[in-house]
Amino acid sequence: MEKRVAGLVWLREGVITDASSLINLLIDNKKQVIMLTNDTTTTRVDHERKLAQHRFSPIITKDVIVTPGLILAEYLRNSGGYHGKKVYLIASEGVEDELKSNGIEYFGQGPDVLGAQGKEAVVFNTDMAVKREEVCAVVVGFDKHFCYKKMMKAANYLHDPSCL
Repeated sequence: MEKRVAGLVWLREGVITDASSLINLLIDNKKQVIMLTNDTTTTRVDHERKLAQHRFSPIITKDVIVTPGLILAEYLRNSGGYHGKKVYLIASEGVEDELKSNGIEYFGQGPDVLGAQGKEAVVFNTDMAVKREEVCAVVVGFDKHFCYKKMMKAANYLHDPSCL
């Protein structure tokens, strides 16, 4: 029977004491190590750099780091609804990077200000630069530019039953 080990290697405050020693020991003993994270704000390359800075084995590259963005890109590529449509992305760089590197078209990054028309105009006359039928999915993660207008656009895109 195959045995698996799971655990944390760092917390917000920093690396857990001796975490790199344990991971390196597993690698030295020919164990397969896969790093999983729920962090959507940074890329797999960023995670690779962070691990290297904390003396984790150089064998741990972006190829063995699994992020929410990577899983999302894989899902979209394999789902029947994508096929060249666009993703309305309300998320951080980590997700954006995975979509870009997998050739998935997206839009919605950065600030999206209300302007002079106010909230009522956004509710009833949302500026939809990309038509509903061109959008296959709305993806929401941490976005420092999240706002009411983005939420209304997402709701409008999701009004299409085929939009994920």
